[in-house]
Amino acid sequence: MPWVARKQTENRIYWISAGVASVLFGILTGYALWGQTASLVVNVEHQLNTSEARVRNLERRLQTLEAKAGAGTASAEADKTALAY
Repeated sequence: MPWVARKQTENRIYWISAGVASVLFGILTGYALWGQTASLVVNVEHQLNTSEARVRNLERRLQTLEAKAGAGTASAEADKTALAY
């Protein structure tokens, strides 16, 4: 009967509460699935940065040792004599 007015407030509250509950459920499910992975990514990135810093430090130490030993000039001279052209 189209001339009878229905109350929409009860249905509206139901749909709003269902929407909020589904959003919260989605956020919690997403965190449960990917939260641990995201924290592992941060840890791995920190370890990678630490390893890269160690490699750069070792490269600098190797360059200073080569400079002290004179190995850099000897290898450059050997490269110049080995050229075929």
